[in-house]
Amino acid sequence: MDFGAKGDGVTKNTLAIQKAINACTKGGTVYIPAGVFMSGALYLKSDMTLYIAEGGTLKGSTDMQDYYPLILNRFEGWEMKTLASLLNAGTLDRNEKYNVKNLSIEGKGTVYGGGSKLGDAIVKVLGLRGRGRLICIMNGQNINIQGLNIENSPCWTIHYIYSNQVTLHDLNIVSTAHNGDGIDPDSSTDSYIFNCTFSTGDDCIAIKSGKNPEGYTIGKPTRNIRITDCDFTKGHSLAIGSEMSGGVSDVFIQDCKIGNLLHGLQIKATKDRGGYVRNVIVRDCELLKITLYTAVNYNNDGEAAPVLPQFSDMEFSNLNLTAAKPNQTVLDINGFPDEKHYTRNIIFENLNLPEQSTIRIKNGEALTFKNVQCADGKKPEYQIIDSKNIVN
Repeated sequence: MDFGAKGDGVTKNTLAIQKAINACTKGGTVYIPAGVFMSGALYLKSDMTLYIAEGGTLKGSTDMQDYYPLILNRFEGWEMKTLASLLNAGTLDRNEKYNVKNLSIEGKGTVYGGGSKLGDAIVKVLGLRGRGRLICIMNGQNINIQGLNIENSPCWTIHYIYSNQVTLHDLNIVSTAHNGDGIDPDSSTDSYIFNCTFSTGDDCIAIKSGKNPEGYTIGKPTRNIRITDCDFTKGHSLAIGSEMSGGVSDVFIQDCKIGNLLHGLQIKATKDRGGYVRNVIVRDCELLKITLYTAVNYNNDGEAAPVLPQFSDMEFSNLNLTAAKPNQTVLDINGFPDEKHYTRNIIFENLNLPEQSTIRIKNGEALTFKNVQCADGKKPEYQIIDSKNIVN
């Protein structure tokens, strides 16, 4: 307010809020009080906190002109120029470690984007991949986002790329936009997501690491992702992929409620991706479906990476799927037709399924099912196709 901002929901406060950010001293806080503060793209910096108080809303403009100039970004696995996001931090550089550090975005208020109105306007001019996010962190380290309602993104909601030590917690994330993902960790390491709720227009969380030859060549994996105590109420899936060409490993998911999502818990790729998904542990969760899928039919333009990807070395244990519909395929596990790239070395232990459930396995190897049973105490039906060393 000292810099001239007005919380009337009408005044564009982009310049006023940016002046406050620029003036914020090391370790200081830019404080957004109660009221609705409309703004275009804002650029945060190291060693600061953006705090949105209870009753306060940072509201994104729906005018695409407020998000120029174009900036280097990454979307759907490729580095490219896009419009800026509402909140931006860092600059994208595949060769540099971290250029924005010690940043917190927090409070009890709301970040509310331009939503589909903004997104659709951008698509008409720049195409689907020209849209910014709601919050985008690039080459960030020690980033914290907590406590907020985060709603109405023009596409992906929170996206962090080439980043390290990112913590997101106690967030309520709501989106309805096309490609309205909730959180997208992208070629990033050491991240913790907990106590969050999701209702999204696409994947609630989608763990990524680049696409096809570019992602494979850059080779920046996503590693050490911990997701606990989250509630997924609506969306496509809690996903790894489909852009995973730089590799994804060491993902730990526990004590989550994964509700009626279109694909449930999903690990997904295409034969063109390259890379790997491995060392995934999922424990003590309630969910309705698990899919390991190797032939997604979208976002697969461009050349192929030089090798096939591979899913391997996973554990799924102590899972309750009994809320799913009976007489359905609740575990659908696929690998690639090349035997060297079968989905392999996975244990499923202590899973409770609905009555008359089916487990489908194609191109799998060394898959073990221990104490996997339906609600009536019977074993599920196993459909095993072109697979070997299946223990059930």
